[in-house]
Amino acid sequence: MGKGVYVTISRLALIAAMALAILAPGLGAQSQATYKGQFNLPFDARWGQVSMGAGDYRLEVSGFSSQSTVNIWHGNKNLGRVLLQSFDSFENKSQDATLVCIRHDGTCSVRALMLPQIGTFYFSVPQDAKHLVAQQPELLESIHVKTAGM
Repeated sequence: MGKGVYVTISRLALIAAMALAILAPGLGAQSQATYKGQFNLPFDARWGQVSMGAGDYRLEVSGFSSQSTVNIWHGNKNLGRVLLQSFDSFENKSQDATLVCIRHDGTCSVRALMLPQIGTFYFSVPQDAKHLVAQQPELLESIHVKTAGM
């Protein structure tokens, strides 16, 4: 191979390295995106393995994919991390960030977190939830989540 071929390959390698350096921070930022919010829960509920009494809470969603997690705080205490059951980036019809809670067997569980322009995060309800009956005033409850920053 001639000297010209090595120069061309070196230039292509340099261009590829520069493109990767420019694009890599943006790609990393997308996978590390977070959503921070706050909400007031007017009743007791479960969110995954986390038990919550009525009160003020903060949440942080890490990543916007089926691999996302949600951390929940009450004051300065981290109550735990909740894993997703599924994520739908196309279902974001809510105008505001909203928690959707389902009443079952005399208790309440967080079923979904809807974030406008991002999608809907779905969470498992306890496997022992057999009866979705309105023993309380409503079967579904929507809780407004205030954006704390992104």
